Amino acid sequence: PYTPLFRSVYIYNFRDDLIGIVPLTINALPAGPQAAPTPEPLLATVASTQYFPEGTSDIGVTDQMDLVNPGALPAHVQLRLLNDVGWTTIMRYVLPARSRTTANVQPLVGNNQVLAAVVQADQTVISGRRIARAGAGGSYSVGTTKPDTRWYFADGYTVGSFNEFLTVVNANATPAHVHIHAVADGERVKTGDFTVPASSRRSVQVSDLLPNAAVSATLTSDLPVVAERLQIFGNQGQGLTTTLGSSSASTSQYIDPGHLPSGAQGHLALYNPGQAPARVNLRLLTGKGQVAHALSLVVKAGQRANVDLTAAFHTADLGAMITSDVPVVAEKAVYYGRFKQGVVGGSDLASISQPTTSVVFPGGTTAGGAKDYLNLFNPGTSGLTVAVTAIYGGNHLLRRSVDVPAQQRLSLPVNSLGLPPGASSLVVTAAAGTPFFASQSMFNSSGTDGTEVNGVPLPTP
Repeated sequence: PYTPLFRSVYIYNFRDDLIGIVPLTINALPAGPQAAPTPEPLLATVASTQYFPEGTSDIGVTDQMDLVNPGALPAHVQLRLLNDVGWTTIMRYVLPARSRTTANVQPLVGNNQVLAAVVQADQTVISGRRIARAGAGGSYSVGTTKPDTRWYFADGYTVGSFNEFLTVVNANATPAHVHIHAVADGERVKTGDFTVPASSRRSVQVSDLLPNAAVSATLTSDLPVVAERLQIFGNQGQGLTTTLGSSSASTSQYIDPGHLPSGAQGHLALYNPGQAPARVNLRLLTGKGQVAHALSLVVKAGQRANVDLTAAFHTADLGAMITSDVPVVAEKAVYYGRFKQGVVGGSDLASISQPTTSVVFPGGTTAGGAKDYLNLFNPGTSGLTVAVTAIYGGNHLLRRSVDVPAQQRLSLPVNSLGLPPGASSLVVTAAAGTPFFASQSMFNSSGTDGTEVNGVPLPTP
């Protein structure tokens, strides 16, 4: 008796008592070519890339990627996901011209995964990541377009219920060796080293270096990587913020006042990663763009400083124009909600060093009474007109013009544009190429969860 294996090859079970009837010759076909993996059909041309180090598919967490094609041509998009041990999933989408879609991560990888995402396309595509948690706060991020060998974080906190993590994604084919330099108030400094394997991510808990401290940090790597800070806070971990690091310090920066829930608390964090003292000048701006306060301070070389907006000026609704004689890094951190009941949320808004003439906000929603605001500041000496294009419902468009007087600021409710309730993306372009600053404020109807983000500048044609 025999068992068929392939087409013309057999496995024989020999029995001594039947050996005489076994064929003496077995004819086999020539060996075929060696099996080889199917080549991965990557994009022929990569015109845009965004990196998102943080992400999760834990039960009770929704991790979504908003994908927006603001251009006039269809875009082929690939969403690549990796975890702590390597690449796990690649999904492809075709986005028609001037359209948007949202991808849910959980069905792609299953539950209880920690994830990083890389979004690439053959046209300019802008993406954003939303993390939502059942009964707790979430966050929104627009990622970053370029890995680097150095990342700065002006803010951070490891006191009480605050748990701070720094996550690094290494999309290279070889391991990245990362050095962390953490600085706390009182000139305390701690350092450490860790390795991020090829095509993977790693998180470190900052309290292992500097517990019970307000912390700034510099991460350096021998390969270009991307770094993001995650903070979880509250007695039951109700609050969550995520913030991409800054890959460079600057001598001229802007932080938007935002459009915050009532009763919010906030502070500015300043970090001088250099070797000389920084003389920093702050002009604190109201929601209308007017200078409400001016102050100066010196941040020692390699040290940090905080400006408590709520304690000093009795409001968190302030932005800042920041200048310094040596480059520094700046962020605004805010907390809001029903503090006595332990229902808290937070948001961190990094500074912008340059205004833009065209910017995209990939996410936002007015569903369920959520609040979504487009914040525009005109730093120039002449009036500004911007064209706002809202993309919703796949490929539906709504266009409006908005005027911003010279050296003034406004917060525009997105639902005032005439959009139906639901998710949308915004493309904002200066009509005459006049540079402006823009941010987006997104909060739930009760003001206990939300995020503020800077938009993603569109590349100059």
